[in-house]
Amino acid sequence: MILFRAYSVTAVPPSPCLCSSFSEFGLLGCRGYLNVTDSTSKAQRAGCLLKKIMQIIELRVSHQAESIKNGIEMHDLNKVNLRKRRNLQIRIFSESRSVNWKNKEHTYLSFVDCQSRAFQVLSFQMVKWLKQKFSSVEKKE
Repeated sequence: MILFRAYSVTAVPPSPCLCSSFSEFGLLGCRGYLNVTDSTSKAQRAGCLLKKIMQIIELRVSHQAESIKNGIEMHDLNKVNLRKRRNLQIRIFSESRSVNWKNKEHTYLSFVDCQSRAFQVLSFQMVKWLKQKFSSVEKKE
């Protein structure tokens, strides 16, 4: 911390804009709030205020950088979760489509099997009927 020369010094209340910025980060206590008539002390005061302003700017930039970094990490995490959710939905959809297709295939195969048995029975009955007809015709001759 810079010490000031003890020329004519009178205390001046801090300006509202500096006070709010400094108190926001706990940086009050700079001797730059003193009204000094010596030109070297004014330069020192200005240097002290500039250091405090730079500290505030650095803190704000670091806070913004952290929030941006956290935002990017959350965005990446959300992308991964979204990808996983989409993959799960696609898998469930595919499984349901597969199950639907298997049900349709089973229904179709059952229908074809039933029709095949019906044709076999019909064929057997036709052959039996034809044998009876031809055997009765042969007996009559």
